[in-house]
Amino acid sequence: MAEQMQPVAEVKPREPKFGSRPAFTVVGMKLHIRGGPDSMNQVPTEIGKLWDRFHLRMGEIKVKGNPHVSYGVEGNYDGTTGEWDYLAGFEVAEPPEIPQGMDVWRVPAQFYVIFPCPMSAIRQTYDYIYQTWLPGSPYKHSGGVEFEYYDETFDASTPERAAASTFYAYVPVVAKE
Repeated sequence: MAEQMQPVAEVKPREPKFGSRPAFTVVGMKLHIRGGPDSMNQVPTEIGKLWDRFHLRMGEIKVKGNPHVSYGVEGNYDGTTGEWDYLAGFEVAEPPEIPQGMDVWRVPAQFYVIFPCPMSAIRQTYDYIYQTWLPGSPYKHSGGVEFEYYDETFDASTPERAAASTFYAYVPVVAKE
């Protein structure tokens, strides 16, 4: 996952689904991402490196449920600086056991718009969500934590297989007033 992804010509995201998710807790490794246009080009590489480091330590986490399901949790967005946090991790039971050097993130119960996202088109999918779909929809971002859901079909065993795999982008939304 650490290789930089190549641009993909015009990706047309599938229409999203909607759903609520009860609160859950994720334990994993966190990355603080600096804002600004120059740094955004490095985000896929830095997140890929985080996942590489996390894979070396994921056996330290007592996973709740399926050990082949992981999360990329995103939040603490600062609209002024463009900085935010990303946590690569697993869902755990409460109270969580937190291995040294890892963090815990409690994701509140929320209503989501859910987009399938091919890893090879991650940038295009998020651009579509935020620049096209949300502005044209009857919803707005709720300001809550969002996450990437990597189910058991996601294959990160090689960069090629990861690029061909799909995860699901969960974006918390509320109706526009």
